[in-house]
Amino acid sequence: MRQAAGGALCVLIFATGCGGSDGAAAPPTTAVTSTTVTPTEPPTTTTAAPETTLATTVAELTDEEQILAVIQRYWDVLTEGNNPPDPEYPGWAEVAAGEKLVGLRERAAQNLEAGTGSRPGSSEPRARRLEISTVDSEKAVVDVCLRDDGILYDLDSGAVLNDDVIYLWYQAVVELVDSAWRVTRTMKIQELGGVESCDSAF
Repeated sequence: MRQAAGGALCVLIFATGCGGSDGAAAPPTTAVTSTTVTPTEPPTTTTAAPETTLATTVAELTDEEQILAVIQRYWDVLTEGNNPPDPEYPGWAEVAAGEKLVGLRERAAQNLEAGTGSRPGSSEPRARRLEISTVDSEKAVVDVCLRDDGILYDLDSGAVLNDDVIYLWYQAVVELVDSAWRVTRTMKIQELGGVESCDSAF
């Protein structure tokens, strides 16, 4: 796998507050050199239904580009799959695997039972800044600067429950699962003061 780096929603986690963690310590990031790219817009595909077609052009991308694409897509799917909450949303399996996939589906079921949903607050990219540190050929750690502008709302009335905008630093573990890169773990490192802090956090 070539050394590279790439391409920022603390998304819906109602029970624990925006920007929840899986409770584990952040993984080491000592393996290799990485560079930083600040995206102006998320990666796109050429099909008619971009929300479910990440795999369509994956063969045309490098490993690093695939990792960045799935990370960008991951944060969008967290909102899509909870607007309204749908534990069976196909996008879950498109971006996550293992315990992370199970957790996303369980969280959607909890949100549905609680009667709360989430919708995008703007069209701006949520993953503002990504930095890849390649651990080995089948695993990468990605630092992610997130812009969380998701709107929490009541499913029955549509009333807005929370529309705060915050910035957070997350780390995501992305692993090669059945020949496709999938998010298997995410950890919140810290909440940041604003966009300036976000862009200089790592």
